[in-house]
Amino acid sequence: METIYLDHQVLVDFYDNRIDKKDLLDIDKNRFKVFYSPAHCEEICNGFVKGAYLKEDTDRRLELLYKITDGNEVLPYYSPRFKIQSSPYGRGGILLVTEKPHTCFDRVIKNISSNPQAEDTQKTVLEDSQDKFEGLSEKQRADEINRIKKLDPVKDILKSKDVLNKMKSEFVELLSQSHALINMHNRGIAIQPFTEKIKRIMSRDAGFLHYHLKDEYDSFADRVLVNPKKYFPIIAKRHATIETLIDVVMRNLAREYYYGDAVKKFSSSLHDHSHAIYGSYFDYFVTRDDNFRKRVSAAYEFLGIKTQVINAKDTNWFDLFSK
Repeated sequence: METIYLDHQVLVDFYDNRIDKKDLLDIDKNRFKVFYSPAHCEEICNGFVKGAYLKEDTDRRLELLYKITDGNEVLPYYSPRFKIQSSPYGRGGILLVTEKPHTCFDRVIKNISSNPQAEDTQKTVLEDSQDKFEGLSEKQRADEINRIKKLDPVKDILKSKDVLNKMKSEFVELLSQSHALINMHNRGIAIQPFTEKIKRIMSRDAGFLHYHLKDEYDSFADRVLVNPKKYFPIIAKRHATIETLIDVVMRNLAREYYYGDAVKKFSSSLHDHSHAIYGSYFDYFVTRDDNFRKRVSAAYEFLGIKTQVINAKDTNWFDLFSK
């Protein structure tokens, strides 16, 4: 049976009964299994917390998500407390479980205060992408954006010397932070919500790891990013590494303004990265955001990810999945 992961906006079309929606309840469940992730619940949670909709509509969205997915969920960590379908990459990899989105939502809302930290980081990435247009006229800016769109995103951007060096440096930095958080968790330190205090401890521990293991980190980053297609199946055994790797590639595509987003979209751009990470584990990833589709397709190509990215703006896209 093949698997499907839907971008949040495809679900929103259905939730809000928009004119171009597809009846997602009509997906052929005899041929396909649809999964959701904590990122979907987080987007619903953000709408609720920011007052975009009331508790009744929040519950309605969660119930529709349950009906569409039958409670099939992908989680970033192993835990025996869930109803486990499989752990395809071992205990360090992602976990496929059965859980009502309402239960996931309850966990997410407890830690929603952690979001501003991650959103600030993503906002910085999008602000950095604007630096290349500094001093240009509107026409020159438009010409430069069109030029970037015509580039081969893998050969001309991700494999260019400058970008590759940036990715290696950022990969090491984020990987040491990820390892620091894992070590903190193993020491019994609650890392959620991600407060300023937790951030300071993480930064201190990550600096210690990087200082003492610099050669190992640098060597690992070099091997992975020079030949990611070889190493991706191996490092899938540790989801935190996959998460970091995809995030770094997506950040640099955004920073180079390859089908870039405006700075004001930093919140949705952050969730785009989460969906790109989770979507990489499935046969099909469906999105109707053109810019995001171009970036995630480029990232998957660079990393050798076999997931098919489906364009939900294609009027016939749903024919592939419907009964």
